[in-house]
Amino acid sequence: MKAQLFFLTAVLMLICFGCSNDDDSVDLASGVEGFYSGSWRVSGYNRSGTCEVIRVSDTKVTLEMEILGVGIPEMPDVKLSDGGNGTINLKYTDSSGNLDGKIQGESITISITDGSTSLSFSGTRP
Repeated sequence: MKAQLFFLTAVLMLICFGCSNDDDSVDLASGVEGFYSGSWRVSGYNRSGTCEVIRVSDTKVTLEMEILGVGIPEMPDVKLSDGGNGTINLKYTDSSGNLDGKIQGESITISITDGSTSLSFSGTRP
């Protein structure tokens, strides 16, 4: 009877506590969130601007961007992936276009296209 009780207790403990630390998700967002300032390249012209990276989850961020102080539509749920060598890749796609980018150290580069227009951002954070 003691053996059965011990076995039952062990099984219940495994069920309740066994998977609590098995999350293989790596927190990519915490290391890259912040405020980046730099320049946007739009139609062949460089314009000052910013990009704020806001953590949504370990592997997703929202990008809030401005060109010459004017906000452009935010990019929600931008996916992050490990690009190796300290690089974090950014990816967002929907029916109206896509965003690709990377963050390495304190530098960010972003390219946004919608089929007819493309813009790019290069910036750093302090």
